[in-house]
Amino acid sequence: CGDLVDEANESSYSDFKNIMKGLKIPCYVASGNHDVGNTPNDTTLNYYRKTIGKDYYEFQHKNYSFVITNTQLWKINVENESEKHDDWLRKTLKVQKNRQYPIFVIGHYPLYVEFPEEEEHYFNIPVVKRRSILELFKKNNVVAYLSGHTHKLVINNYENIQLVSGETTSKNFDSRPLGFRLWQVSSDTIRHDFISLQTLNKVK
Repeated sequence: CGDLVDEANESSYSDFKNIMKGLKIPCYVASGNHDVGNTPNDTTLNYYRKTIGKDYYEFQHKNYSFVITNTQLWKINVENESEKHDDWLRKTLKVQKNRQYPIFVIGHYPLYVEFPEEEEHYFNIPVVKRRSILELFKKNNVVAYLSGHTHKLVINNYENIQLVSGETTSKNFDSRPLGFRLWQVSSDTIRHDFISLQTLNKVK
C-alpha cells in the first residue's frame, strides 16, 4: 500500500526488488509519497514507472477485482496526470461493476482517518476529492479500500465499505507490533486479521 522505500533512488529500489524476488506469492504494489514525491512531477512519476512499473492498474483474481490507485494524484492536482488517472478510475470501476465483481481498491493515503467530513491534513485526502471518491465507490460495488501511510491501525466503515489502513513491517507510530493484514474472502464474508512478524519468526 505504498512507500515501498524511504528514499526513491537506485540503491533502495534495488534492495526492494531483491526482497520481492524472494516472495513465493504474487505481489502487487501501490505507490506512496516516498515513492513518487509529495508533489509528483514528470520526473518522479517516470522514474517510478521505469523502475517499478505502472502506478495505477487493475487485475482480477477468483471473480474479485483489485484496482490499484496512485493517491498522490488525489492529494495533489498534477497537470496532465490527475485528470487522466481519475478518468481511468471511473471507467475501470464501471467495467468491473458490470462484470458484477466485488471490488477492492488499494492506495496509499486513507480517504479519512476519523470521520468522513474531517478537515484535510497530512494523513488524508482533500475533502472535495474525498467526497467524490466515496460516491464513486458507493456506485460501483467497492467492498473495501486498503491503504497505508498512517503507520498505525485505522479501521473505518463507510456505508458498508471497509476502509482499512493496516500495520506496517517497518515502524508503527501506535506501538503495535510489526506485521500485516491477512484478508480472507468468501461468498458471504470479508474479514481481515493481523499477522505479527514476530509470530511468523517463531513458526520458522
